[in-house]
Amino acid sequence: DKMTDSMKLTIDETNRRREKQLAYNEANGITPQQIKKARNLSVFGNAKEADELLKERHAYVEPSTPNIAADPIVQYMSKAQMEKSIERTRKLMQEAAK
Repeated sequence: DKMTDSMKLTIDETNRRREKQLAYNEANGITPQQIKKARNLSVFGNAKEADELLKERHAYVEPSTPNIAADPIVQYMSKAQMEKSIERTRKLMQEAAK
């Protein structure tokens, strides 16, 4: 395998950053620690705790409802018009991707 110049630059930059981070950690007495997450939500465990953990995980996730405010015209379209618009947009995207 051949190492290109861009590969070498990237590896060198990564090593430089790693050395800088290690020096910072040592100067400030920081010991890197592994992130600790719940491994599983067993059905044999406490269901209430599992529910609370799931709520915490999704506490800051925005709802997955479509955002119609971005295109107010959509509110006034019939189902057929909406499907036609979606198909037109899909074709335009496929042409642009070529």
